[in-house]
Amino acid sequence: PALRATLAVAQNGDYELRVDLARCGALVPVGDILQQSLSSGERSAFSTAMAIVGYCGPCANVESTGGGSVTSLQNAVRTLSVLLISEGGKDVDSRGDANASGQRRRALLSLKFESLRTLEALSANESLHGTMISDALPALTQFLARLDDLSSEIDIADDMLCAALKTIQRLVSLPSSASSAAAKAMIPSLVRILDASHNGDEQGVDNSRKQEVSLELLHSIAVGKRDIASNGGLLSGGVLDSLASLLGEGEISPKMTLHCLDIIGLILSDINAANAPNFNPALRDAMLRQFVDEMSGQEQFLRALVATMVATRDTDIEKLSISPSLYGTPLRLPRDAGRHPAEYQSIKVLFNISSILCCGDVNGTGKEHFLHAFMLKGVRGATETVAFACSVFLQILMDEVNGLCVPQNPAERVSFLEVKLPPIRSILLEGLSSSLDECMSGNGSRTHAETLICYFKIPQLCLRFCQSKTVSQAAFDLYENIVLPLPTDVLGDLLLADKSSLVTLFDLVTGQNNAVPDYEHSKQTFALTLGNLAKAGSLSSAVEHFGVRNNAIAALSAAMQGSEDGNIDEHEDSLPRICVESLAAILCNNEQDELEITALEARAIAMSTGKVLSSTVLSRFFTQASLESTFDDTMDHSSDRSTISKSAEARLLCSLASFPETLEILKKVGGLEAIGLIAHEGELLAIRAVQKACESSPKSVVDVDAHLSIMDALIQVESKLKLSTDLPDASKFRDVALKSLEIIASLSKDGETKSAVHSADQSFGCLTVAMCIISVSSKELRQKSITAKEGIFSSGSCSAPGKIAVESVKIHTAPEHNDHNQTAGRTNNDLQLGDLVFVDSTSSSRQPSPSKSSQSQVEQLEGVVAHLGVVKFAPGDDWIGIRLTGSSVGLGKNDGTVKGVHYFDCGDNENNGVFAKRNNVKKQQNGVEPEATLPDTGQEVDMVVIAEETVTPPVVDAQQEQMWDRLLLKDDLALEIAAFSILLSFSSSKPHRDLMMQSETWIEDISSVIQLQSLALMNFQCNALDLLVSFTLHVQKADNRLANLLCSVVESRTKMIQITRDKQELSGSKRLLSLAMSGLQNLFSSFMDADEKTRSMKIASDL
Repeated sequence: PALRATLAVAQNGDYELRVDLARCGALVPVGDILQQSLSSGERSAFSTAMAIVGYCGPCANVESTGGGSVTSLQNAVRTLSVLLISEGGKDVDSRGDANASGQRRRALLSLKFESLRTLEALSANESLHGTMISDALPALTQFLARLDDLSSEIDIADDMLCAALKTIQRLVSLPSSASSAAAKAMIPSLVRILDASHNGDEQGVDNSRKQEVSLELLHSIAVGKRDIASNGGLLSGGVLDSLASLLGEGEISPKMTLHCLDIIGLILSDINAANAPNFNPALRDAMLRQFVDEMSGQEQFLRALVATMVATRDTDIEKLSISPSLYGTPLRLPRDAGRHPAEYQSIKVLFNISSILCCGDVNGTGKEHFLHAFMLKGVRGATETVAFACSVFLQILMDEVNGLCVPQNPAERVSFLEVKLPPIRSILLEGLSSSLDECMSGNGSRTHAETLICYFKIPQLCLRFCQSKTVSQAAFDLYENIVLPLPTDVLGDLLLADKSSLVTLFDLVTGQNNAVPDYEHSKQTFALTLGNLAKAGSLSSAVEHFGVRNNAIAALSAAMQGSEDGNIDEHEDSLPRICVESLAAILCNNEQDELEITALEARAIAMSTGKVLSSTVLSRFFTQASLESTFDDTMDHSSDRSTISKSAEARLLCSLASFPETLEILKKVGGLEAIGLIAHEGELLAIRAVQKACESSPKSVVDVDAHLSIMDALIQVESKLKLSTDLPDASKFRDVALKSLEIIASLSKDGETKSAVHSADQSFGCLTVAMCIISVSSKELRQKSITAKEGIFSSGSCSAPGKIAVESVKIHTAPEHNDHNQTAGRTNNDLQLGDLVFVDSTSSSRQPSPSKSSQSQVEQLEGVVAHLGVVKFAPGDDWIGIRLTGSSVGLGKNDGTVKGVHYFDCGDNENNGVFAKRNNVKKQQNGVEPEATLPDTGQEVDMVVIAEETVTPPVVDAQQEQMWDRLLLKDDLALEIAAFSILLSFSSSKPHRDLMMQSETWIEDISSVIQLQSLALMNFQCNALDLLVSFTLHVQKADNRLANLLCSVVESRTKMIQITRDKQELSGSKRLLSLAMSGLQNLFSSFMDADEKTRSMKIASDL
């Protein structure tokens, strides 16, 4: 009764009451009763005493109860351990048969079950841990080994099993060699329990509780006893196969799933650790073989891992309409506040398994098993799902710093990046390429495939992997076979969506960081992408948007290597051709279709590609010329030449030449010659480049015959006008004519290039064009003036200027007796004011350097003597002051004033005066230039001042007037001024001057405009009068009508100066007045004696 009362108090009391029972020493007699009842077979007393021990035993300790209670409990542990491993019921009932009936056996199992529960409770008492490990743990281990014999009492056995496992789990966590040994011996039993429970699941039996407790114990052993788990301890015990089967085929709780993944992760870590250099090779090979063998039958488990990985992208699955169920059911894993740490663990396991199967197995069977599971071999309609899975896995593996699978240990990270990661990426890229290729070949799946490619940004992924030596080939195959055939707009949206992809593409084209084995072919392929994007117009805008213009220029320039002959191949798919086209597209201003480039960019491009650009253009033109020579001259090849001149390399070359520094670079590699050929076809960009060259080095233009190309381009404007009716074309032709006229005029004024221009066969054609422009403009201006009822200032018969007479003059060509020495010894008395003279250019600092020719001619300036004698800026009395005329106007050094002292007037031109020593000045003989001196025959010959028999002046018909009228602008006389400039420069050449002076109608037209009173026409009038005045230097006798015209200008402009207050009109009138007086002086000087000339000069100066 006392025992039962004690049980009632312990059973119904709280924890404090149980502590009081233990402290009062009640456990000592209870322990004695426990042992006695076991010996005597008193089952009721034994059960009651065991229950009291179970309730109060966890509360007893040495400090509170003294040593007696603990000792009694230790003895109780030993007693219960003996009961647990007893074979039958004779230890309980001595009167019974050893082979007890089923009822007795069940009673024994019931006592064992009570013992297990009591041991489980006592395991919480730290004072008993030593006894529990030494006595109870071996008994529990032995009990588990015999558990198979209890299959007939399965309901009792499951409860007993769970109680035993929980007790063991608590004990194996204690630091003890005995607990480690027991835990190691327990692993096979746990594996058998899991396998048996798994088979029970298949038969419809619920074994979830037994599985859970077993897994918890196995997890505790794996995590807490690393010495057991290492060196293949878990792998050799069949744990991997058991857990993989459980995960692949059975539905277990999320907690159990997580335990399984943790244990498998430890096994994988153990296998990876075997790759250490100091590890036993034989053991390592054995572990790898066992791993591969066990995983070869776990295809369902591998697919469950893939399904779990794919399920983490549930939003993507819905968007892309993917069927992940082909991989099976994902693992059931716990979730934490919307995040997926458990899924991440499964992905790590998947990566480690795949890396061991694909990298560790030298026989290749492991890789084959992995591919069969991951790529869904044998499953129909799985290509889209496989492509999705490969894309997800690749995207997960993209982060090499903080990625899910990246180890935290630095040493392990190196192995991960260099050994494990590359093969998996290659396999995934190959699988993705294969599955997408199959999708693209089917009409129904192609759209889904393109959507997937865009969604996962496959092109960017390929570009990045092409820079990695380990996976570059697989990435390039995917790019070439799948990405490149995509529509250009789709590809552009992907590759041009971010800066890094665009820069990477440029780097791959140049070969920078390009790791693809077939280096040249890959560069060609990536360049083709750039070419397609450039043609679509999206490349240039992306370059501008991301600010990578310098990257683009550097990349394309570096990749623009010519073929074996040093030229850019004309084939549209060749690397240099694609690069030059792409570069032109990037530099192109879409609004004006012109290349926009800075000086620094131009220099960089010229340094790297100037030679190949120049060589290509020259080669194409020479090839075209050779081709044309084999055909009939009647065939028109202009379109072929135009194609060359409009090519990307031609446009790029001309743009580079617009900078002086770059032009110097191009000159050294034949660039200016190539530009000249382009200018021949009327390309405005090339003509502007030639004009730039004229500004810095006119002689270089003539040396490569570029001046002939410019002259041809000017002459061809009229023929091209006939074929075009568009106003934009007319504007372009006007610019071509204007720039060409300016270039020719500039070269005609330069001492080193003047003779080359004047002697060119095309010079007369250019002269004709200029005369046509002036004639058409004069008629137009005169007609507008009449329509506006503006008055015409005229005097006498000059209101309608007549024709300039054409007469022969008798000139005696006696031999010249004065040589250079005689000329040098002349005095100022030989010259008088108003004499026409030539001055040696070596006395003027404004003249260019002499020609390189060994027989260089000294250039001469022409003018009128305006001062004789002493000057204040230098010693000597043989100084000659000369006012320049004709083509020399503007080439002087002063305006007649030197160091504040005024010697003579030069009009409004500040650089129209020159001072020279007498020995540098030569008087013009009979108004004829020295180079035009007739042969020394001693006879009289006829010299025609205007020879109609030898030159044919242009006659402008109605059609020509209409064409040239399209190029003339109402408020802009730039074209006319340029035409006057070339006419004035040609007036110093007798053949060209004769052609102009023979055209009576043309002279009438400009004469009539000169007399108009219009401020808007002032520049035109000044240029026209300047030209006519230049003629007065070369006529042999004064013409009455030309003299009357000049007098009319003097009279009308003198009146205008008296009455107007407009500064512009005053300035223009003074300029016209000065020119007219100069012309009159030239006409009359040959008929004056010295006094008359002196007076006329004074009167002119006063005026």
